[in-house]
Amino acid sequence: MATYVLVDTANTFFRARHVVRGDIDTKVGMALHITLNSIKKAWTDFKADHVVFCLEGRSWRKDYYLPYNFFTHVVGCLSAVDIQLEFGNDH
Repeated sequence: MATYVLVDTANTFFRARHVVRGDIDTKVGMALHITLNSIKKAWTDFKADHVVFCLEGRSWRKDYYLPYNFFTHVVGCLSAVDIQLEFGNDH
């Protein structure tokens, strides 16, 4: 049976980004180093056969869970006039 390591790429990289101080080249280089070493450690610890990198993009939650960000979408579709009519001029 195959063993997979799932990597939340953005989370791993952005967490590593805040570890090092310095100029942008140093931060990016060390963040990549920390990210890749973390993946290598998981690969070794779990004796994985495959690595799956989960990258940012359109959220799958929107396809399977209707209430996800529904309120944000509805408010985004309302015009300023609609909002004033609904809530009054105080908002």
